[in-house]
Amino acid sequence: MAGVEDKLLDHNYDGIEEFDNPLPQWWVMLFILCTLFGVVYMFYYHVAEIGDLQLQEYANEFIQDENAPKSETPKEEFTKGEMFAPMSDDKAMLEKGEKVYQVNCASCHAKDGGGGIGPNLTDDNWMHGGSMTDIVWTIVDGVPEKGMIAWRSILSKQDVIAVSNYIRSLKGTSPAAPKDPQGDLWDGTEKLPTDAN
Repeated sequence: MAGVEDKLLDHNYDGIEEFDNPLPQWWVMLFILCTLFGVVYMFYYHVAEIGDLQLQEYANEFIQDENAPKSETPKEEFTKGEMFAPMSDDKAMLEKGEKVYQVNCASCHAKDGGGGIGPNLTDDNWMHGGSMTDIVWTIVDGVPEKGMIAWRSILSKQDVIAVSNYIRSLKGTSPAAPKDPQGDLWDGTEKLPTDAN
C-alpha cells in the first residue's frame, strides 16, 4: 500500500526478526463487509424475525407442494386405452427405443438383449408376460424384488413406448452370449391396456 511501510518490531528470536506488515486493503474491506453482513443477517432472521429460518422455509415448501395440483403420473396415463401405443415397426420409434435401451437397460439385459443380471429379451420366454401391455407395465412399475426399478418417474411415456417396441423387436435375434430362458413360454396373446394391473 502506498505510504505505508513495514514496521520492524522490537522482537528478535535467535536472529529472526519480526515485521508488522499491514493487511491488504481489499482484505480489510472484505472483513468489514462480512462483519456488517453478519450483523444485518442476525438482526433480520434472529432479532426482528422478519425472515423465515431454514426449518420454516422447508415447512412452507412442503405445505406448498402438498397443496399443488397433482399432474397425471405415467401410471395414470398408461391405464387409459387411448394413451396406449400398439406394437410398431416405425424406424424412428425403434431408433429412439434403442437409444433409451442402451442408456438405461443394457447394463442389466446386455447391449444385444441377451441378458445378464436381467433376463434374456430375445427368446420366447417371459417372466412377466411378453405382450406390449406386459412389457410397458413391467417397465413402468419395475420389478423391485428382482432389482429392477420402476421407470415411471424417470422415462417419459413416449420413451417407455419406444423402448417397449424396441424390446419386442429383439425377439428372435441372435445375441452373442444368450442367457438361458427364464419364465414362461409366451403364447403370443396380446393384452388390452385395460387388462393391466
